[in-house]
Parts: sequence; C-alpha cells; structure tokens
Amino acid sequence: MNFTQIRSFNAVASLGSFTAAAKKLNVSQSAISEQIREAEARFKIKLFLRKGNGISLTEYGKKLFDITASIDDIREQAINLLGSAKNLTSGTLRIGTVAPIHLMSLVKVFSSKYPKVDLSILFGNSEITLEKLKKKSIEFDEILDQTFIVREKGSKTRALVEKELFHIGAKKRLFEIGSREGIYEAVKQNIGIGFVYSSEKVDIPNIEFIKIKNTKFYATEYVCCLKKRYDFNVIKAFFDIIPDFLDLSKI
Repeated sequence: MNFTQIRSFNAVASLGSFTAAAKKLNVSQSAISEQIREAEARFKIKLFLRKGNGISLTEYGKKLFDITASIDDIREQAINLLGSAKNLTSGTLRIGTVAPIHLMSLVKVFSSKYPKVDLSILFGNSEITLEKLKKKSIEFDEILDQTFIVREKGSKTRALVEKELFHIGAKKRLFEIGSREGIYEAVKQNIGIGFVYSSEKVDIPNIEFIKIKNTKFYATEYVCCLKKRYDFNVIKAFFDIIPDFLDLSKI
C-alpha cells in the first residue's frame, strides 16, 4: 500500500465521505475511489462498507485507521519543523484553553510579533439577600445556605470549591452546568451563586461579583505542549511572550 493510498484512505475514514476526502486532498473523487479499490484488490479485503446513505469502516478498516490516524499530525509536525527554519514566517500554532480571558492578551502579543503564523484556538435556591449583595466581600461560610452552581467534574474552579467545602467540613449538593455562559445565565435567574477567579471577572448585567475572604481559592495556570514538539520555534516563541513563565521541564 503506497503513501498516496494511505493518505486517501485516512482522509475518507476521518471524514466519512469520498467527496469530502477528495475536496480536502484537492483531487477528483474518482481518483480517491480508484486508490481505495486498488488497495482493496491487492490485499483482497474490504476497507469500507458502501451503503445507500453513506459508508462505514469494516473491521480491517477500523484497524488500519488506528494506524493511519496520526498521518495528519506527522505532516503538521514536518511542516512546522521546516517552517521554523524561516524565523517564523510560516506555520500554525494550535492552542487549547479553558480560560479564554487569560489567553487573549497573549494571542494579541503573539499575532503582532509573528503576523505570518496562523493561530487556531479551541475553546466542557434561594435568592441572595440584599445585605450580602451590598457587601464588597464575604466569608465562605456565609454563603453555605445558597445553591452552588459549578462546572462539570474536571473543572479547576469546581475542584477548589469542593476542596474548600471539605476543609470546613461541610457537605453540599452542587448544581452542575457544563459551560461558563450557562452558569452566568443561571445566576441571573437567581438559581444560585457561581464562582469565578477575580482575573476572569467581566461586567455582566444583573450579576454582582463579591470577593470571598479567607479562602484558599487560588490556582496556577499551566501552558503545555507535547514533548516531541517542545523544540519547535513557533512554540518556543509563544512561551517567550508569557509573563512570569516558569519552564518546569528545567527544574
């Protein structure tokens, strides 16, 4: 099976369509179909099941896709490696974040410094009394009678809330909503109270932000990359613009 056939197979398997694969690879659909047919004929197996409403992978097709799935990643690594030799005049930096408000200022600086590098960013009760709303800060135990609205498990903010509850020996049911926007909306509707870092505070109509005193609500923000990509110039350049960045790999 030659590389062109592998590339065609991987595109069809990942997109679930011969037409979409042809468009992605900038070739004709008939060329894609012929490459798949040749591979199937040579090894006397079927890689796809053709149905009236689409295609699906056979068992051999699934096993082959497990092997070929990283082909796009390998291509991207090669492009970034060769592109890094040009002083960052090309390439793509992909960033995933759970806190867009922290990232955007870094993206602005990076884009200004390296305008030719493409960026791809991927972004899962009773009414609070008037007296508490008027306060500039409160103690954590003052809000234990309220419904706590938190993100899904895996959220750093939720983990801090649960840790503080454990610390003071309080057991409390948590109202879980899977997005920050959903939590804001629930708070506006007086369903409960949510939690947000002071650095993530934004002006939202009908929502009051109050500081919680005497808690250990703090967190460290981490910037991570795959070890095999650490030496890419585009990634090092991004690390360089992060204020107070501590490289944990050198500790």
